[in-house]
Amino acid sequence: MDAESLIRITEFLHALKILLAATKRLKVKDWEHLKKIAELLEKWGKI
Repeated sequence: MDAESLIRITEFLHALKILLAATKRLKVKDWEHLKKIAELLEKWGKI
């Protein structure tokens, strides 16, 4: 593993840690909004 690969992996793990912490704070209403956004993105072919 080279240095750049290690940096990318470290950045990914850090982002994952932030995502998991944010996920724990979401309320039911937040999940409903996220679902609507995901449906729109899917409709527009973005995901």
